[in-house]
Amino acid sequence: MAEALAKEGAKVTGLDASAELIEAARVHGKGAAGLSYRQGSIEEEKEKFDVVVSLEVIEHVNDPAHFVKNCAKAMDKKGLLIFSTPNRTPKGFLFTIVGAEYVLRWIPRGTHSFAKFIRPSELSNMVKAEDLTVRDICGVRFSPLSGRFSLDAADVEVDYFLSAAHPQE
Repeated sequence: MAEALAKEGAKVTGLDASAELIEAARVHGKGAAGLSYRQGSIEEEKEKFDVVVSLEVIEHVNDPAHFVKNCAKAMDKKGLLIFSTPNRTPKGFLFTIVGAEYVLRWIPRGTHSFAKFIRPSELSNMVKAEDLTVRDICGVRFSPLSGRFSLDAADVEVDYFLSAAHPQE
């Protein structure tokens, strides 16, 4: 995502705790203007960003509320926070774990734990605890016929995006 945003003209700092993943991203994104990478965690981040994007990460951390708190701290007062994560529903289990891990093998088996999936209401409450306002929640849908993903405001059963910001003054 960092590379894609940089290619659209954004100044992007990619952050990951894994040195191996950072190196792979650097190699893959070599030459993309406005793109830099840092090894580290959001908890250690001192810089403030206009937009903090965490895609498919929060369901892997041990303390999601703490992670949200640190993402919010890294966001500028006029900034935007964006998460995407699987929803803890039967459909989320079926499509993410059974479908993506076992049937299609898009991701390694055992990548996800259904118990760590987060419902939109739970993530909304974590965001609100940081004095942020939920701006939008939108589902992600996959079409097997086209092989494409699309946004679907009416269906958050499998995977969804949640955006949040400080209240407008």
